[in-house]
Amino acid sequence: MKINDESVVEIVDEFGVVDYNYFACICDPKNEEYWKLALQEYTESCETDPVSMLIMDLHHNYHATVESIGCDLWFGISLNAGTGHWNVSKGEFEIEKECRLFIQCDEISHGLLAATMILKELGYDQDE
Repeated sequence: MKINDESVVEIVDEFGVVDYNYFACICDPKNEEYWKLALQEYTESCETDPVSMLIMDLHHNYHATVESIGCDLWFGISLNAGTGHWNVSKGEFEIEKECRLFIQCDEISHGLLAATMILKELGYDQDE
């Protein structure tokens, strides 16, 4: 899978947990323009700041949670996502598939937007 011609790296551990790694970098002017336009398109109907909107989208549409955001020269975001259904008889959410994402980015909003793109491509979109 690719976003903006950059590969999303998939790693499966010995327990079957799938990790996806991606770097939403804007060091190159072409990449900077890509992320600027992608974020602009995403936030056209936004009535709040983009980071809040993206986190709400990740939570409500992809059952994803942002586990951590760290930084040094750039940012690192880790997320967990899952799909499943509510089991009425058990009174609990049953997970059918789950994954972890590790996104490196120059801007938090670009990393969160990349996470929504990856999860949509993987079929985690709850609206589909």
